[in-house]
Amino acid sequence: MFNTFATCSNVLFGIVILYFQIFNRSSAGARQALTVSLVRDKRRGFAVSLNSASMQFPRSIGPYVTGALIEANSFEMPFFMAAFLQATYLILYKKVFKGFNFPEE
Repeated sequence: MFNTFATCSNVLFGIVILYFQIFNRSSAGARQALTVSLVRDKRRGFAVSLNSASMQFPRSIGPYVTGALIEANSFEMPFFMAAFLQATYLILYKKVFKGFNFPEE
């Protein structure tokens, strides 16, 4: 019974990853265009390179961190790290944009 469940969950996981990758890759051009449209002409090169670096750095360091966590048998650490990073993002977002007035319709 366990082998059937494991095989079924692996197939389901593969479908979910395929779905995620299709939509992640297909929106890359729109994200790049948004980045370019948000900055002035003389800063576009810097904005594009910063955007590219912010996307590529996690992809390059991710396998190293994953291997180190698996070797240390620390399977719960990625969840704690994700929670910490999400909380940091929310705090910084509120601090940075607290003085920004959103348009009212």
